[in-house]
Parts: sequence; C-alpha cells; structure tokens
Amino acid sequence: PPRSTLFPYTTLFRSALVLAQAGKKVLLVDADLENPKVGGLFGVETSAAPGLSGLLTGRSSLKEAVKASGVANLSLLPAPSDSADLTGLLSPGALKKWLEEAKPKFDFILFDGPPLLISPDSGVFATALDGVVLLARFGGTRRPEILKAVKQIQTAHVSIWGTVLNGAVREKVPWWDLLDPWGQKLARKLGFRGSK
Repeated sequence: PPRSTLFPYTTLFRSALVLAQAGKKVLLVDADLENPKVGGLFGVETSAAPGLSGLLTGRSSLKEAVKASGVANLSLLPAPSDSADLTGLLSPGALKKWLEEAKPKFDFILFDGPPLLISPDSGVFATALDGVVLLARFGGTRRPEILKAVKQIQTAHVSIWGTVLNGAVREKVPWWDLLDPWGQKLARKLGFRGSK
C-alpha cells in the first residue's frame, strides 16, 4: 500500500529522488508552511499555485494542486507563499481526506515538515500520516530533545519509522557502531566492513 511519512528536508529530497528513479510514483509534499522549500528546489513557481493550502481549504482539487517536478515519477505538492496563514486551518481530518484521494495515485507520499519541537504543525501532519522519520544533527540535537520528540510522537500514537543522524564526521563517530545488527548485515552484503 502507498505510504505517507514525514521526513526532514534534505533526507526527504534524496529519498524522493531514489524512489522515483527506482520507478516508484512519488508525491513530495511541502508541509513546512512557514518555510516552504520544495517548490524552489525544482524551480516550480508557487506564488500562484494552489498547492497544499488550496487542497486543505477546498479551493482546488488534487489534480490542480499537484505540479510536475521535471523528474520522472516525481510530483510536487508545493506550499504557496501565503500558506503561513493556513496554520490555523490544519486538522488531521482535512489531511486524511485528501490523502485518501492521493494514495491510490502514488506509491509513496513524502512530507517535508517543520521542526517537531518548534512548530505545532508537525504534530498535526504526523497524526494524519502512516509514520515519521526523525532527524537528529550530530553535535546539535541533544538527547533530551530527541527523547522529548519521541515522547510527543508516541503520545500522538504515530509510528516512528526510523531516525537519521546528519552531520556526523566519520573520523569522530564509528559509523559501524551506530548500526543495529540488521544494518551491519546489510552493510556487509554491500561490501562494507566495520570494526566487528
């Protein structure tokens, strides 16, 4: 079944490209209403596009709101520049309604969301999705912040699909030791060798 998940920005972008290049139909949703980035990455004009706000307010259909990215199998649902005004209108019900319409058309629906501990929008988006992937920055995100984010997600009864550690320097972090046994097994199959 199609999956919808909340990803951090760069990780999301790369994941969407890999999935699209593998032949999967991907919808990349710009759900960071205060700092939209997805349209700009692909050179898509978003000021006049209905995008996510048009869907959530009922001003446009999914077909009208989704834009071509220029990459085969990858479609975009941008957040227009006026979308910051939409934050008060967000509801899991409205999100779930259009997600049910979109899921049969795409293999994966990936959301670029705002930081979980800073924006209440992330919590609203997360409750409407199948799961979330947490982003932690090495040397920047502290353990108490990660634990608070995990607790917030668990309280909302949302599945955590994984965590991405960005900004780690290979010399300072023994990457092999960060992998669970399954990850180490996969790394061996791909030809990597670690400390164990």
